[in-house]
Amino acid sequence: MNNVYWQGSEYDYFQSVTEDWCRQTCLADCYYTSASFLNGKCWLRGAPQLNGRIDNSFMSKTLIKIRKCNSTSKSAGSANTKRKDVSTLIVVGSVLLSSLGFLNILLPLITYLIVSCIYSRKVKVIQPCPVMQGMNLKCFTYEELKEATNQRSSELICVKVDI
Repeated sequence: MNNVYWQGSEYDYFQSVTEDWCRQTCLADCYYTSASFLNGKCWLRGAPQLNGRIDNSFMSKTLIKIRKCNSTSKSAGSANTKRKDVSTLIVVGSVLLSSLGFLNILLPLITYLIVSCIYSRKVKVIQPCPVMQGMNLKCFTYEELKEATNQRSSELICVKVDI
């Protein structure tokens, strides 16, 4: 910018320098936002740039730093990163909720199968000699019957035993 005068916002002031030196010094330091050059004098300024005005009697050249890329593209990149973070959070949350739903179905099913298996084992245990309650009958094995009848198969003996 030509003929711009910035009053009282200089960080540094240099004399007997070239315009190119003034430009490179401004670009090299991140604290400087602009540089004004007039007749071998260099004024380096930082943010905020205050009290600037156009003055045709002030024949200086002001060099202002601007980003090479559009500033909105940087914020779009951060928005894209946020969008990726949100989508990652949604995917992780969905997987966790699905897993919990699956476990809520699977665990009661496994519990039911284990309990029914244990219950069926208790039912399958057959008593060696079933006894009808209220009756005083004793069950004999085939060997006991064979011995009691002296190995004759035609005779049966009924014995009443008081227990």
